[in-house]
Amino acid sequence: MGADDQYDLKSMNVSDQVSQPRDGPIDNFPTELEKQTRTRRLFSTAQLFAFSIMYLMTWGSVGSNMYFALFNGGPTAWFFGYFIVVSGVLAQAASFAEMASILPVAGAHIKRFLTWLQGWSTWTAYVAITGSILNANAVIFEGLIAMNYPSYEPGGWRTTLQILANLAFCVFINMFAFRVVPWFEMLAGILNVCLFVIYIVVLWVMSPRNSADIFWQTNVSSGYKDYFIAANVGSLSHIFLFIAFEGVIHMSEETRNAHRAVPCAMFWSMFTNFWIGLVMLVTLMICMPDVETVLNGPSPFVTVLLHATRSTKAATAMVAGLMVMAISCNMSSISSTSRLTWAWARDGGLPKWFGHVDGKHRVPLRALALTSIITIALSLLFSP
Repeated sequence: MGADDQYDLKSMNVSDQVSQPRDGPIDNFPTELEKQTRTRRLFSTAQLFAFSIMYLMTWGSVGSNMYFALFNGGPTAWFFGYFIVVSGVLAQAASFAEMASILPVAGAHIKRFLTWLQGWSTWTAYVAITGSILNANAVIFEGLIAMNYPSYEPGGWRTTLQILANLAFCVFINMFAFRVVPWFEMLAGILNVCLFVIYIVVLWVMSPRNSADIFWQTNVSSGYKDYFIAANVGSLSHIFLFIAFEGVIHMSEETRNAHRAVPCAMFWSMFTNFWIGLVMLVTLMICMPDVETVLNGPSPFVTVLLHATRSTKAATAMVAGLMVMAISCNMSSISSTSRLTWAWARDGGLPKWFGHVDGKHRVPLRALALTSIITIALSLLFSP
């Protein structure tokens, strides 16, 4: 770290410039870490709850990730697998919440072999998840385009271009206007509830209904001969809904009253997402067309909406609302992953150069840049 990057703590208001854990010092909070942490505590409990809700965006992700479950197991595995996955995730969330209430920081600090192994695995996974979320949202958008322009061919460089555009917007906000992110997520959380109600009403009122037999319908299009194996592979659809639920912990050092706000936001957002996700899952099963039609469409969720409304314009308007939600999800993912990158560099897992917090913008710009570059590299895999 160069001299121009250093803070002169003696010549400024230390209580403003150095972010303390909780609302004041903690006896076991590492002194070196305390000096390195110069981010602003911008998030309130409500804003962090909205951040966590939008990070998962479960009810929208239920539709956008339904393909793999229907492909491997069909509606039966899709429905019952949801409860199996959620039961495990809620138990994990309760455990993580307890740990976050004790020491709410973005990364670990015990330099032992298992910690380093876990740290590298976690950081690599989060960067990959960021790329996956951007890709999933691009698939929805491409389904929207294909619905309006049947000659459009999704995939390839087109997917890459959409990912890059989305990434550029979210990174720019994170770098130079991070103050607006808590309020952006709060507004997105309110919109999330409004759109959820609209989607449920439209699907139940306008869509042809399936009988209750749909809950016992199986399908294995992947070629697996053992249904149990196929259903377990299909459960990846649900696992992806809740993966990285602890990402909100990475915002601990930018949250007020973090020892209480972080665990509450993480667990109760999980609990809330479970119920609204379940309502959407049941709704989609009752209101979707036959499995083959869903699997052969450019985007399963878009196909279901078009089947329900029987109007390209109406389906386009509904998907457009979902895309606004997707941008919020992208924003949460990039914010969380960049903070994990910063913390991992601060702990020595990555070069210390990436563990720096910019003195002007008070955000980890270098960590944001590293996260973005790797995500860009991953997106290039779609190009021919």
